[in-house]
Amino acid sequence: MSPSRAAWITAVLALFVAASSARAATLAKGTFELEPSAEFFTQSFSGLGSGSQTTLTMLATLGYCTTDMLEVVVSPAVSHQSTSGFSATAIGALAGVRFNFSAQGNVVPFLGAALGVQKFSGDIGGSDASFVAPRVEGGIRLMMGTTAAVGFGAAFQHETSAFGVKDVSANDFQLTVGVSLFPGRTR
Repeated sequence: MSPSRAAWITAVLALFVAASSARAATLAKGTFELEPSAEFFTQSFSGLGSGSQTTLTMLATLGYCTTDMLEVVVSPAVSHQSTSGFSATAIGALAGVRFNFSAQGNVVPFLGAALGVQKFSGDIGGSDASFVAPRVEGGIRLMMGTTAAVGFGAAFQHETSAFGVKDVSANDFQLTVGVSLFPGRTR
């Protein structure tokens, strides 16, 4: 997917999220969040060569709501990528903020941005650290009472030194699904 197309999809998602906000906040100041999630990306390519790439990323996001709508998030991340018979695994971390719009019924839309770093090992990749800047995400949480939610979203991220190779960059668009737990919240 081209960067301009990914940016257009992110902009449309942002408009949807902004249009669906209401007045009452669901995630109050002081709320902690634990959000294990998975992201999946696949592509086929042709031209000078042909092949395919598949990426599966697992995140364990920890969040803290500093206000009724602003959440600070950090996440360790493990990503496995395979490309035309070669593979690499990356271990890294992301840190950023998430804006949780006011609830519309049991739906809480959100937008977020983060920065990160990751280190690759495996058949493909170099020895340099790969930097993620920016990572932009948007989606919705479907609240299941006050202590849990199921989240769906999309994320775009730009990587410099992609695969740990200096002077190589990548733009990734991923679909995300996860479960959020809010420890300490009462029904």
